[in-house]
Amino acid sequence: MGELYKKLINLGLSPGLGRLEVNRIRLINSLAFFATTLCIVMSIVTVIEQLYIQSLYIFISGLLFASTFIFNYHKKHALGRSYYVAVGGLLIIGLSLYAYSQALYTDTENILFAFMAISVLIFKGAARHYRFWTIFAIVIVLKFYRLEFMGVQPNFSFYILIQNTTILAVLMYFFLLYFYRALENSVQETKNSEKTLYNLIDNISIFIALFNADGTYKIVNRHYEKALKLKRRQIIGKSAHEVFDENIADWQNEIVEQAINKKESARTKKISTLKDGSPFVGYGRANPILDKHGNVIAVAGYIDNITELELVKQKLDQANESKDKVLSILTHDLRSPLNTFESILNSTQYQIITSDNFEEFIERLKNEFQPVKETINDLLYWAKSNMQDLHTNFTTFHCDKIIKEIIESSRLIASQKDIEIIVQGVDQQISMDLDHFKMALRNLIQNAIKFSNEGGVIKIKLAKKDKNISLSVQDSGIGISSDKIEEILRGEITKPGLGTAGEKGSGIGLSMVVALLQKNNCNLDIQSTEGKGSTFTLRWAI
Repeated sequence: MGELYKKLINLGLSPGLGRLEVNRIRLINSLAFFATTLCIVMSIVTVIEQLYIQSLYIFISGLLFASTFIFNYHKKHALGRSYYVAVGGLLIIGLSLYAYSQALYTDTENILFAFMAISVLIFKGAARHYRFWTIFAIVIVLKFYRLEFMGVQPNFSFYILIQNTTILAVLMYFFLLYFYRALENSVQETKNSEKTLYNLIDNISIFIALFNADGTYKIVNRHYEKALKLKRRQIIGKSAHEVFDENIADWQNEIVEQAINKKESARTKKISTLKDGSPFVGYGRANPILDKHGNVIAVAGYIDNITELELVKQKLDQANESKDKVLSILTHDLRSPLNTFESILNSTQYQIITSDNFEEFIERLKNEFQPVKETINDLLYWAKSNMQDLHTNFTTFHCDKIIKEIIESSRLIASQKDIEIIVQGVDQQISMDLDHFKMALRNLIQNAIKFSNEGGVIKIKLAKKDKNISLSVQDSGIGISSDKIEEILRGEITKPGLGTAGEKGSGIGLSMVVALLQKNNCNLDIQSTEGKGSTFTLRWAI
């Protein structure tokens, strides 16, 4: 019954209505509910009293009162108010006339004073004034008409009665006007306070809301409007499930319900995905507001979208992980060759190695120094790219000549494993930083040599298709696992592996290549099958 009454009272309400208009609609709905209920009860009572005509009349009046809900449901609020007053007035007039005909002079017409008061409260502008005095005139007419039924002439006492009734009406009129204006002022003050509140919460960079005890929104700040692309009035009065994604709504309801059930502050963190596929990380807190009896009447809560902060944290964690890997490389890959240098120098100092046979160790020193040099160069480029200190100077150049230069510089390393390097396709012209192109391609070719088996073939292909130019480096080596490919494309430093001839690496090279290509608007695609080889493809949009 309580739920039905609540629905009937709020029937016809819609977003955008002013507070006074909302109160008028709720008042007329309450009066219609009260009048309908009263008519049903009175019709039953009159049946018991065997007053069947009156019972039928009152029951029909109850149905007419109930019809007020239909007008409000269809948003015909002004028509609904006029209809309600008209039905009520006709009911009282009819009952009064019937009472007179039965010689029952019970002043039934005085009930119209209630409709006079209702008219001032539910109508706007001049309508409230002329309806008030029109109903009053009907009251006076009925009093004169009663004398006709009584068969007596108006006397001094009757005119005193009319005078007192008029004075009562005037006093009532001015009191109601004062009350109505006080109500308007109160509503305006509430609006001003609400405006001040919204100015305060709208300038706070988090989602702030006040919830009713049933979990619906009572107040929301502008961040809800921006996130949901809805007006504030379209959100207020609705539940989270009516405006948010299901997973976000479930999380918000969980916090609010926890605050209501436990009557204490609740807080939580949520990692989720929105409908458009974008990540969402939120931190929420809800505080119950209790009345003097300890019952929850509302819940104040906020949600902070910490997605960007969480992404920054992830990047910092990744940077720390990369730092740890770099330190590991420095301590492991550089220590061994440096120890070799130190040993040779000490051996020379203490004449364990004489100047005559020192030349025998020159080749060994060269072999040890080359990977150290490459690691340091890669490390410097990687550090610059991560510190945003690497400038990009776009130039337009032909690929073929640059590719041949890099192949020639790698020919010696390739010949040691009897690896053939083949260039296929037609020369293409691209636009990017020339030094970055050389560094990236050199790393890819040397990487292909490192992980290719002896006697293998490396193919470098240039192609132009649709609106893209592609350059691929294909080897027939040991291949790469899918997990490692994902790490490479994310720009992470991968765990270095030994080449097919035991060559060492730093794991920085491919991370640096990804960073360089990103700065040059170049896409990288990796296709690989373990045990069969890999293909690294660079793509430029024309």
